[in-house]
Amino acid sequence: MFLEREGETRVSVDRLSAAPSEEATSIASAVGEKRGASFYGWAFLPASRARENGRETVASPIEDNPYHADIILPEAASEDREEQKRHAQELADASNWRDRPASP
Repeated sequence: MFLEREGETRVSVDRLSAAPSEEATSIASAVGEKRGASFYGWAFLPASRARENGRETVASPIEDNPYHADIILPEAASEDREEQKRHAQELADASNWRDRPASP
């Protein structure tokens, strides 16, 4: 879930604490459709936990998603797939599932 392509040190996330629920759901649904996938919800992780063990967080708005952010792994992870996996597991273990809100 938090594991990007090998060598990639930026993990793409949404800042749910900044996004109105309906708008976040709409954005995530559109992203899912573009990828040919269904959107069921988010793995929710407090930013304070994302910033543990040498990781950083940065708001990085992109087209069609002003709430986009990146969790940046330590540079050493760019050349060590096992290190990437370790960070991904830590992030997954610290997260909670948040279901997609029911449609009105």
